[in-house]
Amino acid sequence: MRKTLNLFGVVAVLFLFCEIQSSLRLHSTFAAGPIATYRKLPNGVLLPDKSVTPGDVDPSLTADKLCDPKFHTGTVRAVTEAMKKQVFAEYGVVCGKGKSRPCSEFEIDHDISLELGGSNSIKNLWPQPAEPRPGFHEKDDAEGAAHRFVCSGSGSQRTARLHEMQSEIAENWYDLYVRLVPAKRVSK
Repeated sequence: MRKTLNLFGVVAVLFLFCEIQSSLRLHSTFAAGPIATYRKLPNGVLLPDKSVTPGDVDPSLTADKLCDPKFHTGTVRAVTEAMKKQVFAEYGVVCGKGKSRPCSEFEIDHDISLELGGSNSIKNLWPQPAEPRPGFHEKDDAEGAAHRFVCSGSGSQRTARLHEMQSEIAENWYDLYVRLVPAKRVSK
């Protein structure tokens, strides 16, 4: 019995130590300043920093699930306020009440969108501004067009298209926008 209690105590102390270390690491991320730099295309379009936001997929979101008419992103979206603050801090974005820019000028965006099977992982999130345009509104158009393209296929074609769209949007969402959304295109 005593060994069980001692083992429990050791586990509790280790857990507490890990929690403190995690808290300190999160605090130091905020205190250290930005670790990410937007990639900027020659036309001014901003892309996420691939060293911080490489993109990430949720393997449970298969092409068949994503193309089910009952699917909607609200059922899988799970980004907490703490995650949003961390993402803003990683990119050095200072916004909110009393700041130079309201946070509404940004969207904590999924690099690989939820409708393309992206995950809610911190490595799939970035603060995408609405301006300069094209910005987050136009990326939303590209995401919808890519989702329609995936779902216009059938069977294994859907899966192949999903992987293609995931790769393309993670690399450069603007190229996908230019290719799939020509009618609404906002150019620089």
